[in-house]
Amino acid sequence: AIAATPNAETMQINPETGRLRLVPDSDLSADILTYAGRKIARAVALFGLHPANQYTAIAPELAMLREAQADASNLPVELFDVCASVSRRVTLRVTNGECPGPEQDAVVADFLSRIREAGADILANDPKTQDVLSRRNAILGNTALVEGKAALVEVSNKIATLAEGRLATALPLDATLATDSETNIADIKDASFRLTGRLLRFSKFVAVGVGSTGGAVIALKEVLEAIPAIQASPIFQQAMQYVLRYLGF
Repeated sequence: AIAATPNAETMQINPETGRLRLVPDSDLSADILTYAGRKIARAVALFGLHPANQYTAIAPELAMLREAQADASNLPVELFDVCASVSRRVTLRVTNGECPGPEQDAVVADFLSRIREAGADILANDPKTQDVLSRRNAILGNTALVEGKAALVEVSNKIATLAEGRLATALPLDATLATDSETNIADIKDASFRLTGRLLRFSKFVAVGVGSTGGAVIALKEVLEAIPAIQASPIFQQAMQYVLRYLGF
């Protein structure tokens, strides 16, 4: 199950804070990542801080992109996911008549073009992202995560209290998205992959060492004690059964 759910990242203890974090495991060059980030920033800047009335419907998507820009710990594959999700969501808003389409509006056309190019830059230049998407698309999925919503949301929130950065913010959000049958199916699939992969890795995570070396904390005592306690808890074991069933194991 772990081999089936890579996300181009590793789960580690931050030696400076003693908290769980995600560390990118990517072959993408810093130059390409910076270039993609600039395209995202310029796409958002097209609308300014306050989008005109005809564009107010896409304010949530602009907020998603701004959040991605501001998060320095973002993984390349997650930046790709944000670009893809925003493209899907804006296209749906156009279909629903909530905002003008790219055929009629040059600003929307420019926006979508920049977002899609940024995602394409990441995908084309990072073999790890390509592998993640290939593994993700191979998972057929089912309703197990929706059925296990209570357990999955609870354990995700518990793990988030021991974490920092992307792990702390994304884990509860993905638990909510993956267990919501009303969410866009593509966003559910992306969130489900991230959620299941991270919970699986947490289930095998072993934190060692408490104290400091050269002033740097190796692991906070409460984190060290809480990790095995969560892993052994009935609610976590229940959540893992839903995870495994979702993945077809």
